[in-house]
Amino acid sequence: SWSAVAAAEANAWVSVDYGNGVWVAVSVLGSNRVMRSTDDGASWSAVAAAEANSWRSVAYGNGVWIAVSSVGTNRVMRSTDGGASWSAVAAAEANEWFSVAYGNGVWVAVSTNGTNRVMRSTDDGASWSAVAAAEANEWRSVAYGNGVWVAVSTNGTNRVMRSTDDGASWSAVAATEANSWQSVAYGNGVWVAVSSNGTNRV
Repeated sequence: SWSAVAAAEANAWVSVDYGNGVWVAVSVLGSNRVMRSTDDGASWSAVAAAEANSWRSVAYGNGVWIAVSSVGTNRVMRSTDGGASWSAVAAAEANEWFSVAYGNGVWVAVSTNGTNRVMRSTDDGASWSAVAAAEANEWRSVAYGNGVWVAVSTNGTNRVMRSTDDGASWSAVAATEANSWQSVAYGNGVWVAVSSNGTNRV
């Protein structure tokens, strides 16, 4: 069951994550495009983003918060103080970055366009390097679990890709159906992806 909670602002909030006692959400528009909660999501305070970009995804790892954007001059921002303040970071390429995640000491983000549709960071998000995706698909979501990175796409021949070397290289995997796969996650030994269309959407 769920209870309603007022957001810090009436923005288009698209991503939320938890880490080290703090909840952080990011928005694609609005005056303050970050909000945070330190009382388990019961109340939220507005925070200025590093830039007024379309922030698509936020995640926590190793004491650092990272968000990625689909537009803007610097399409990465990071926080080292629990999401209270943010600094701009240059992305590896000016792509439409849609998802970011942390695992095994590495940050990985995926994009829907560009020459290299993966970027990774091994210094807690301070700098990013470009990585070739398995295919030039519109990669929407990336996640880490049990030594493996997996990303899913809304188009392409193979709409799944995986990495077993901390995101340095990727191999194509056929999805069960040619659906618009929007999100992927790992838990308890199982990977699950969901789609916005198709006969079987999981």
